[in-house]
Amino acid sequence: MQNALGDLNDIVVHEKLSEQFVEGNDAGDKGRVGRAREAFAAGRLSGREEARLAPALREAKLAYKAFARRKPFRS
Repeated sequence: MQNALGDLNDIVVHEKLSEQFVEGNDAGDKGRVGRAREAFAAGRLSGREEARLAPALREAKLAYKAFARRKPFRS
């Protein structure tokens, strides 16, 4: 379950970083080509993370169900 939750956290963090990167780089002297490359890279990362979302959610749900079925540890 920890791995699935870690993947979900990574997806959210990458999405926020992509947004901040694009918003923070709107102005500057990189020129149109430089900004276009940055926007392309941010879009590519965003698309990759979007593709990972459904499988990561599915994995987290399955892991939680397995965890919930376990009996509590008693000493």
